[in-house]
Amino acid sequence: MEQVIIEGFKDLQYEAAFRKAEKARAEAEDAKERKKHASMVAGVKEEKAVYCSILAKNEEARVQSIEIPEEIWISYNSGAGITVGILDNWVKMSGLEKSESAIYSAYSGGIKLDEAELSAEIEKRDQDGQEAVHINGDLS
Repeated sequence: MEQVIIEGFKDLQYEAAFRKAEKARAEAEDAKERKKHASMVAGVKEEKAVYCSILAKNEEARVQSIEIPEEIWISYNSGAGITVGILDNWVKMSGLEKSESAIYSAYSGGIKLDEAELSAEIEKRDQDGQEAVHINGDLS
């Protein structure tokens, strides 16, 4: 069987392959941009989820303080995540545990304590008064 060579056929093959390669590169670049955007959106959503979790724990602390008004209830981060507990228990934690945690909110009888009130309560309960306290901004 004799092979027939059509003038310009190789050029057409080359141009078709080149166009397909260009299209594939453009699609790959578009996919990278969409992935970058999706990653950014996912990061924002994750931050919002954390913020909402903190707000939920703040409200849980407020509710607990209404149910048991003789205690000061706090929301804080701990090794177990965002936690709600009694201020006295937080004060009893080891210095390292306390230095690695941050108090998000504190309530007594359903009323939010400001930073000065919270610091005074911690100082009153803290036997040695030497522990460093990290208090985050108002998230209520």
